[in-house]
Amino acid sequence: MKHYHYLLAGWMLLSSLTACKHQSIDPSDPDDGQPGKTQPPVTDFMVTASMDKGLKISLTWNTQSGNPTYRILRTSAIDLYSNPNTMTYEKVGETKDHSFDDLQVSPSSVYYYKVQAIYSASKIVESPYTIGQTQKPSAEELADIRYTQLAEASGGKRYDAGSPEALLETIISIIKQHAGGNGADVVLLVDDTSSMGDDIDAVKTGLNKLISALPPATRLGAATYNDLNEEPATWYNWRDLTSEYAPIRAFINAIRTRGGGDRPESVYDGIYETITRVNWAGSKRIVIVVGDDAPLEGSKTRHSYDEVVAKCRQQGVAANLYPILIKEDTNMGN
Repeated sequence: MKHYHYLLAGWMLLSSLTACKHQSIDPSDPDDGQPGKTQPPVTDFMVTASMDKGLKISLTWNTQSGNPTYRILRTSAIDLYSNPNTMTYEKVGETKDHSFDDLQVSPSSVYYYKVQAIYSASKIVESPYTIGQTQKPSAEELADIRYTQLAEASGGKRYDAGSPEALLETIISIIKQHAGGNGADVVLLVDDTSSMGDDIDAVKTGLNKLISALPPATRLGAATYNDLNEEPATWYNWRDLTSEYAPIRAFINAIRTRGGGDRPESVYDGIYETITRVNWAGSKRIVIVVGDDAPLEGSKTRHSYDEVVAKCRQQGVAANLYPILIKEDTNMGN
């Protein structure tokens, strides 16, 4: 009889432990879960990652019940053989949606992600990890991606021009579409490396037509950027906003192309310097960026993509970027 009681007690204890192990959390129960600890998923909670030309990782996951806030965690790895369970994850975003685009990634990199469904400080449901991997984009792909991202993040729009004549018409179109009304501030920021010669000549030739397209009381400014690594003393030049266009005419007509031995140029630094130096006053603030190559990245630039976007948003009224990417056949050189 004693053996029977021992066996019965052991079976009851095992059943109790098993039930506890498989018990799921009810998001509607405020007392469910352990304070400050992550809990097993309420429903299937799987995250998938996709790439977009190597500079964005898009995450999606199935919606969890209870309308939680989702916290996105990420860690970087040396390669695909790293152990994601022993690595430290950091928060890279938070959303109420069930998708997230991670733009803060580098080419040729491996990342691990987890998503936490936050119901309260004491109720956090965490997904299993998923892998996101980026590839190295071509120079053309990198220019496409970065010009588009810069425009969208600053509330602007990206444009393309396939010839010098098309460039001039595109600049005029941007002014007519986006600098409407009185009192706009418009800055023309131009890459003056060697590959831009024909395009800058077209702007000079059509300068009167360009200025005629400006709405009343528009202040106009201009600036040029080159390669900071090659031309540290003369890589950037500018003229501040003014309603007297003669100084801007003289500045643009005096532009001479030079340098640009490697393909990427100091796009980020040029935009950052312009946003910082210009004496903004208008309620509409526009920077038209004209270039034919991708921005320098990493240690070759003083300012990053994130810093440029933050600087644009720091203005009392956001400075909208309208990058024009030159896509001529002659674009193979610099």
